[in-house]
Amino acid sequence: MFLCFVIFCHLFVTFFVTFFVTFWKLLIWKAA
Repeated sequence: MFLCFVIFCHLFVTFFVTFFVTFWKLLIWKAA
């Protein structure tokens, strides 16, 4: 149970960071 929670959190954080970086790059690219 705890291991599943850790894996889920890791996947969620990875997805969130990837989405945030992509969004930020797109924002900078559109502003430039």
